[in-house]
Amino acid sequence: MLVIISDLHLTDESTANNVKREVFKEILKSRIMNNADDNKAKELRIVLLGDILDLVRTDYWLRKKITMENRPWGGKLDPETAMNNDFNKIETQFNEILDDVLNTKSCRALMKMLNDIAEDTGIYTKVSYVVGNHDRVLWNFNSLQDKIRMRLKKVTQNNANPDRVEFLQGLYAPEYGVKARHGHEWDEICHGWEFYNEVLNEDNPIKRFDPKVYKVMAIGEVATAELMAGLIHRIKNNNVCKNDKEFINRIKDLNNIRPMMDVFRWLDWYMKKNISEKYKNAIYSALKESIKSLLSSSLAKKWDDMTIDTIITGDLVDRLQLLDKVLAGSDYESIKSAMLKLLPVIDIFKGSGDAFSEGAEKEWDWMNENDLKDIQYIVNGHTHVPKHEYFTGNVNGKVRMYINTGTYLPLIQRTKNRKGFADAYQMTMAFFYRKDEDRSGRGRNPEEPTMDLWNGIKRKKYV
Repeated sequence: MLVIISDLHLTDESTANNVKREVFKEILKSRIMNNADDNKAKELRIVLLGDILDLVRTDYWLRKKITMENRPWGGKLDPETAMNNDFNKIETQFNEILDDVLNTKSCRALMKMLNDIAEDTGIYTKVSYVVGNHDRVLWNFNSLQDKIRMRLKKVTQNNANPDRVEFLQGLYAPEYGVKARHGHEWDEICHGWEFYNEVLNEDNPIKRFDPKVYKVMAIGEVATAELMAGLIHRIKNNNVCKNDKEFINRIKDLNNIRPMMDVFRWLDWYMKKNISEKYKNAIYSALKESIKSLLSSSLAKKWDDMTIDTIITGDLVDRLQLLDKVLAGSDYESIKSAMLKLLPVIDIFKGSGDAFSEGAEKEWDWMNENDLKDIQYIVNGHTHVPKHEYFTGNVNGKVRMYINTGTYLPLIQRTKNRKGFADAYQMTMAFFYRKDEDRSGRGRNPEEPTMDLWNGIKRKKYV
């Protein structure tokens, strides 16, 4: 049995709220074990499809007062990775962040779940960690991978079988009919492919899925750390707001508002239309400082070399430079109005669902004959929006199907009456079975892999 989970985004909790540990203790563990038992699983492969441990959604660099020159996207950039070339220093920083993430209650619950499943099922268990963009540095520093393996001792059987925790660019499992990637490969601000070819090494271009690409830092990571995490850090440390624990806790959910252009509407709604001028000024000041911090990074300056500086064709840096100019001399109400007009254009998380679906279709176009016979499911995460669609279907039941595994984080959306907001925890469970598993009740094509896909929400406030 193959299980795919993506986009848990477990952080150090400095600027985000983690998926609650009850998800692993009360829901996922029993579901995985029951499905393995009910469907006579011969093996258990748990695929963590990227952005599981989030090493950039943190205020670590601000909290530690690390200067831009000494941050991963500052100083002199390495031409192969676009990362600060003082690798020893940067490795130390990411190890400290990973330690903090691994020691959160939620992450301990995830690791315990994986260990318990390996021990309690009594069948061969393997964890395949497909690296995404928020955990991309796992490719740059093997010490980070080793640290994760150390937390999964029952999976590796006290490191007697270290290969039972593997780190992959993508999953290829034809016996299950599955090919999977995190999906950031199709997101222009989160992959380093074009950046590498157009700016870093234009004389030695590489292909989209070249292993070198997965080590290249992208502007999306800088935006997460400097803009989003920076915004939350500055708000929660502002003297006006810092003692308002309820407000700070809710501010940490800003990353979960979709579309992002609704952030200001949500703030007004949450404050019951009585947001004080002091709070407004705190938010406005935090936004200005966070944008300036992002734009001052070495990587942002380098990324800006990729495209023409226009609102139509400009890249993320160009658009943030425009917003930075709009912010100058404005008050909160003016900037709120400007943001509502500009965010449809500059939204850093806009990621078209079509881009990922089109990417899946391209993958089938690029497959050889053997793969076309075996692969029925292309799976991505990254977008935080669960989705499935069929590209082809045959009378024998075989399909070409695209699946997006969404996220386990809440989704905060504006209500239909436009007067409020609502949220719920999301959960996608995707199970795939080999032809020698899940044998009961098979119909017209008993020798093909089978699949269960469950997309749902849970409206419950955990403590």
